[in-house]
Amino acid sequence: MRRGGLCGIVCAAGAALLLAVPASASHHPPNSTPGGVTLTVQPGDQAGSLVFSYSVTQKACPPLCYVNYGKPYSIAVYVDAPGGAADGVHGTPSLVSPPPHCTATTRPVVHCDTDKRKTDDPSAALPMAGSFTVVGSWVKGATAEVVAEGYSLNTFQEGVPLPQPDCSQFEAELRRATERLVFAETRYGGRLHDLVEIENAALIRLRIGELYVHARNRAIEDFDEAGASLASARNAVEAARKDLDDCRGKPAAGPSTFTQGKACTDKKWGSLLTQGKKLKLPNLTPIVRKILAERRQHKTAQAARDAKLLRARLKTEVKALKALAKAVDACK
Repeated sequence: MRRGGLCGIVCAAGAALLLAVPASASHHPPNSTPGGVTLTVQPGDQAGSLVFSYSVTQKACPPLCYVNYGKPYSIAVYVDAPGGAADGVHGTPSLVSPPPHCTATTRPVVHCDTDKRKTDDPSAALPMAGSFTVVGSWVKGATAEVVAEGYSLNTFQEGVPLPQPDCSQFEAELRRATERLVFAETRYGGRLHDLVEIENAALIRLRIGELYVHARNRAIEDFDEAGASLASARNAVEAARKDLDDCRGKPAAGPSTFTQGKACTDKKWGSLLTQGKKLKLPNLTPIVRKILAERRQHKTAQAARDAKLLRARLKTEVKALKALAKAVDACK
């Protein structure tokens, strides 16, 4: 059997085992020796990007060595969180303008392989030195390890520290999202106040008519739109805070104190209860008795007008209660 064929079977199996190992401080095979490959990690130009650069030192060639002697066919770069018990990247990173034969995964972060195992084919070996830019969300204090496998080559370097991430972009986005949230809350409060004012005016002055219905419907639409904008702004703040925490290496820990601070306080719930008292149905007994008396007196037209007025009042009260329910939902 040719040397390349034997290496193809054995090395392919070894590569599969390499990809299957759990996250730990070391990812190299047991028979690896350190010192034949070096790795440097530098910040990239865009937010969240790192530039990984490797260099393989070729061993001295013995007499009559084959073309690919001492050259790598596989380069793998792992990133571990402090202590080596977890990955040092959140989610799956991405390669910027990836070099040939290289892909980005979670473990390893980058894996380059020619998928060839022919000792005399120059295309079956990776370059002796190379670099790739990877964009991801990195864990603070993470370290990298490079593992180089090849033709008469099995070496590694571990414990390479990652540079501290630049989180200024995420900090700026959180500030912008917070400002938009403050504006949305103010707008929501104003639209709720306008709606309550219209409902109160209707109850106190019995303003039932087309002009009132139009104004009320418009107020409900504005209130609904403001509520949707408020929910969107809150989600944006949470997303921006999560991105910043990821950049700083903070673990996820349930709802943020910001969200908890925005929950309705006793004072806000008290305000909603006050609105509910203002919107409660008035005593309908007098008008019902009036309608019944008019019918007994055969005042059909007058009784019909009063019944129509009663129905209109009931419809407006139902809408008012629905609007209050929406306000309560937003205050959960």
